[in-house]
Amino acid sequence: MAKFTLFLIHGIGMHRDSSWADEPIEMLSQGWQNTVGLDASFSDHLETVPIAYDEVFEGHLDDFADFSKGVYHDALDLTHHQRERLAATVALTTI
Repeated sequence: MAKFTLFLIHGIGMHRDSSWADEPIEMLSQGWQNTVGLDASFSDHLETVPIAYDEVFEGHLDDFADFSKGVYHDALDLTHHQRERLAATVALTTI
């Protein structure tokens, strides 16, 4: 039997593990059992696909961390105090 596909997209926050979708899927399944008058389960008719878009941002953050490490430790001859001030400035401009 053909299935419909239900895409689940998480909200604000960190959702690195795909288990974030387990609770909504379980709630949908329970709602299906309680209200839909079919002799088939939720998963027989719907395929759920959790989408975690945090992975895109994590890659950019990792790249930025690598870049900043290179600048702070390799390219610039800065004292510890200067590095701390620069890091605080960068943190304020990225918020």
